This record gives sequence, C-alpha cells and structure tokens, in this order.
Amino acid sequence: GNMLRPSSAPDGRAHTRSFLGLSLVCIGLAISIFVVSSYMETKSSITSLYSGIEYAQTSSQGVSSEDQSPEMPEKFVREEEKATKRLKKMKAALKKTDAESEKIETKIKDLRDWVKDSTQEIADLVKRINTKRSDDIADKSHLVRGPPGPPGLPGMNGIDGVDGQPGQTGSKGPRGKAGVSGPQGPSGPPGLAGPRGPRGRRGRKGPSPSARGPGGSTGFEGLQGRDGIWATTGYFCPGGSNDWTRLVDCNEASCRLETQYNGQWGSVCGWGFTQESATVVCRSLGFTDGTASNHGGGVGPIWLSGVRCQGTESDIGDCPKSCGAVGSCSHGWDVGVCCVGNLLEHDSSVTVRKSTPSSFKTVAALRDACYAPPVCKESGPAAQFHQNCGPAPQSGGWHASLHEGQFSHLGGGQCDNDKDLCVVNGCSLQGNQLSALSVPSGLEVVLYERPNFQGQSTSFIGPITVDCLADEEWQGRTGSVQIKQAKPGPASTWTMRMYSSASPLNDMPDVYSLKLVGTAIVPLISFHNQYDFERFVPQTPSANYAAVFFGTV
Repeated sequence: GNMLRPSSAPDGRAHTRSFLGLSLVCIGLAISIFVVSSYMETKSSITSLYSGIEYAQTSSQGVSSEDQSPEMPEKFVREEEKATKRLKKMKAALKKTDAESEKIETKIKDLRDWVKDSTQEIADLVKRINTKRSDDIADKSHLVRGPPGPPGLPGMNGIDGVDGQPGQTGSKGPRGKAGVSGPQGPSGPPGLAGPRGPRGRRGRKGPSPSARGPGGSTGFEGLQGRDGIWATTGYFCPGGSNDWTRLVDCNEASCRLETQYNGQWGSVCGWGFTQESATVVCRSLGFTDGTASNHGGGVGPIWLSGVRCQGTESDIGDCPKSCGAVGSCSHGWDVGVCCVGNLLEHDSSVTVRKSTPSSFKTVAALRDACYAPPVCKESGPAAQFHQNCGPAPQSGGWHASLHEGQFSHLGGGQCDNDKDLCVVNGCSLQGNQLSALSVPSGLEVVLYERPNFQGQSTSFIGPITVDCLADEEWQGRTGSVQIKQAKPGPASTWTMRMYSSASPLNDMPDVYSLKLVGTAIVPLISFHNQYDFERFVPQTPSANYAAVFFGTV
C-alpha cells in the first residue's frame, strides 16, 4: 500500500499518474468550453436573424389609402424578400448547428473511450509495478552479504582486574552468645519400617496344660454350604497349579489355596471368600467345579482377603478383592478348596490371569491390584528439588533428587514413577511445599498443579536454577512432576554487560556514558532480584545499574 503513495515513489511513477489525471481534467474542461461557446454562437446568430425582421405597423386609424391599392406595395415586396433571405440564413444556421452538435457528440464519445482506455492502461501499469516490487521483496538476492564495512570505533575499556590474594587469617574471635531457640517445626512423615529385631528370650513356663484358658474371640462366619459337599471318602482332594494359582497341603477335606504376587507364593484369607470364587479357582486349574472350606496352616504372606468372584472370571486375581490380611485374618483362616470333576482340556502352564503387572499404566493401579511396585533403578542426570527458597543446601528444609520419569503422586516418603512402573523410596519431595529447583542440561521439568498431571503446568528447560518459585508464581502449587529429555535444538546464548551509573537511572541511557563493571554469558534472560544478577556478575552495584543483553536465539 505504501508503494502507491507519491511520497514513497522515488522513480516518479506516482507523479506521472498525477500528471495524467490532471491532463484528463484539463481536456474535459476544454471540451466543455468549446461546446458552450458553439452553443452561444449559434444562439447569437439566430437572435440576430429574428432582430432583423421588421413587422408592418398598422395605424390606429385603420388601413391607409396606400394599403388599399390594387397592386402589392413595393415596400412589402422588399420586406418579404428580406424575410425570405433571413429565413434561409436561419435554416442554414440551424443545419450548421445540428452538424456541429453531431460532431460534438462524436468527440465526446471519442473522449470517453480515450479516458477509459487511458484509465485501464494506468491500472495495468500500477499492477505491473506492484507485481515487480513484490517479486523484488520475495527475492532472496538482496539478502546476500555485501562487502565488509570499514572498521568500527575502538572498544570500551575492559573490566577491572581480579581481586588480589586474600590476606592472612586473623585470630579467632570470642564465641558469641547462643541464640534463642526457634519454634518447633512440624512433625515429619512416618519413617520406613525398620528391620526385624532379634528373637526375644524364652518366656516363663505357663500354667498346667490341663488348665483351661480364657475363651477366645468370636470367629469368622463359616462358609456357605452347598448340596453334595465333599464327604470323607478316604481320598485326598486333588491338587493342581498354574503360573498364578496352586492347591497344596491337600487332605480329605480340602487343599490350601495359594496365589502368587511379586514372585512369591502366599495364602488367601477365608474372610468373605465365596463359593463362586472356589469354582473360578478349580476351573482355572482344569476342574469342573469346587467347594471352599477353612484349611489354615500357611506360612509367608497373606496376599488376598474378601475375594468375591462372580463366576465368570479366569483367575481370582481378576476378581473383586482386598489386598493383604484384612482385620484379624491370620494363617489360621487360610482358605481351602476341594476341586471335583474330570480335568478339562486345559494346559496348566498357560497364564490365565489378565491383571498382570504389564497390564497397568500407573503405580497406583498396580498397588490396587495387590502388586508391590519395584524400586526404581536410577541413572543419568537428575533434577534437584528444595523445600525453601534460596541457594541449596544453605536454604535448609528437605532436598530431593529425581531422574527422568513421570511422578504422578508425591509425598509419604515415596514418589511413584508411572513411566517405569516403579517407586523411588526415601523420596522427601512434597509438592505442596516445593519452593526451588535446579534442572541440569539435557532435561526438562514440567510441574503440574494436581496429581496425575492434571491442572495448569509450567516447565523449566536446563540448565537452569530457580531459587524461588514464588517469583514464577508457582510456590506450593505442585501435585505431580514430569522429568523428560529436553527436545534437541540450538541453545540460546546471551552476553550480559552490567553497567553502573553515578546518578539515578530513570530510563535506559547511552551505555557510553556508564561504567562497565562486568560481563557474563547466560543461557536465558530470567532475573528477578539483585541476587540473580550478583550470581553472574559479583560486582553488580546495589543501585543505579543497567544490564544490556545481546546474543543468538
């Protein structure tokens, strides 16, 4: 649009267009004057013809004796001849006027055609000029580096030299008075369970074996009976096993049911165990049906309680259940199962459990399915997290170190890594108390407001140290953390020059009027307070200073 303004047309094309427009106006005025002049001339001729005709005046006394003569008066004859001549001139003038009018109409039509053609030519010319200049702008040839310019002005004075060697250490001063004790801090989270203690000493001998002890507590409600329950026949109940379930320690009444979790076999508490659950167990082992009863006698962990299968599941690990020993479950309440019916066509070595560790996406779901997530094997660079603002470790509070992963839940001494389905034990990071962090080169840390990577987020790409997240309006807002590889790409480098001024700076001055106090290379421009500048340029004054940044992005 600016190229069409006369002020931005150095080649004079805009002035040419203005001259053409002015010429058109002048031609139009000339034609109008010619038409008006021709009209006035014709009107004047006709008026003169009319003014030359004289009419006979009658006297007030009637017709004269001369007029009553039998012969035409000679005066009338002359007047008629003059009138006839004037009439011929008038007709000739009118004919000439019509001819002139036709010529004028023809000239006006030609003028309109010429104006239209000239306007179209000017529009085509403007279009060609705009197209050429647009092509010139898009052409990369003007970006070719030209010859080097003349040398620049000499540089400014360099920065002050480094400080000298420190002097000798002075004598030790007297010890100061002890400060007042601070308030007691909040209680920390419960510690991890300690190792099993040594075996205690043998107790004293109890009362006589024949003496009856106090009555025990009421036991669990017995399992529901069913028609045709297994009866003692002199034969043991059949055992069986697959990758996840087995029947062991069989007798005439039942076999103890054991299931495998985390690579270890353990028993199942009979509390809440249904007959449909026994049917699922037997079918998973190749039998047609089965019954449940109390068996007991197990050792090791009690993996499940309250198993409530519907009868359509493939394995008790896929049924509704509770993890571990619920309530007063003990090995005395280990459930037993007795399977009946001929073996179906069944390969007991084939895994039938669907809810295996590989089927879960989060550590929380793994726990809900009664699996204990493994401990993470950490390697590579790690991001550092701190409870308090300021440089660590002087800032105090807790400090945590995490490697690459997706940590959906924080707190409780463990950090869940959903990326590798493992946990970081002894993880002191508590998101609602996070105040500072440090990210090494090659990593990116993304903080989310809520667990499971929900809510708003903010990210930090290393290398970067943020001494106070309050400056980023993010202190105490973290519910989950993602640590991932930073996307590869050219890194930004900025050169920071710090200047001091002898007088207050109300706006950005000419740096040649200031004193250079230091220079530093920084990865990004992120400065919130005096301390941030002093980390890179220790000579930064406490007031009246200016920082100039330049570099490549």
